[in-house]
Amino acid sequence: INTKQYSKLLEIDGARFATDIKIDGNSYWVAADQELLQYDLTTNQKIKSTTIKGIRRFAFYKDLIVVSLGEYLTKLNSNILVLDKNTLAIKHEVPFNSMPFTTESIIIKDDKAFIAANNGFEWGKEVGKILELDLINYNINQVIDLGANAKNPENLVIYNDKLYTVNNKDYTGSSITAVDLTANTVSTVDLPSITSLCGTSALVEDAIYYQESGKSVIGNIETAH
Repeated sequence: INTKQYSKLLEIDGARFATDIKIDGNSYWVAADQELLQYDLTTNQKIKSTTIKGIRRFAFYKDLIVVSLGEYLTKLNSNILVLDKNTLAIKHEVPFNSMPFTTESIIIKDDKAFIAANNGFEWGKEVGKILELDLINYNINQVIDLGANAKNPENLVIYNDKLYTVNNKDYTGSSITAVDLTANTVSTVDLPSITSLCGTSALVEDAIYYQESGKSVIGNIETAH
């Protein structure tokens, strides 16, 4: 960070792109194209991997991994999987009829997975929803509709019991939505003069930082305290 010099850590053969990476204990995990891979944090040697068509993001919960799915021009059997962290076997698949839209970001809170659905691979048919999955019994507690102005959420973060989605809408405008889990309310604000984001956004302290597609500057908006 101090020198601003970077070096290649490893190259994943055959992967067109990667969509997520997380450090967990002495290893790190990568979602790369059609695979979920675990590597040793010190040696970068691959520990294990499994093929998951359409893998987008993943999140850890105890001995489980929650995985979101989406693939261009492809209808998958399920858009949300829960894996055994040790064996990578499938523990649960959310039925397609229960969530027929491709999914993206995941937040784990209080034994529940909040999973953003955007249907982002069907041009002109984007949606904005958050599915709440109970990770104890795999029941779907609710599906939260974010509203017409909050379609195509590309990222999901949490701050002070509020979920925030950063939305691409229909790629002609962008917005940020706050879902208050205590008050059960949903509110959305537009990002002024922002047409389309590029999948790069993050929560830093009490603000959401985002990058507009094709731009080299970062914008930010403060969350509600």
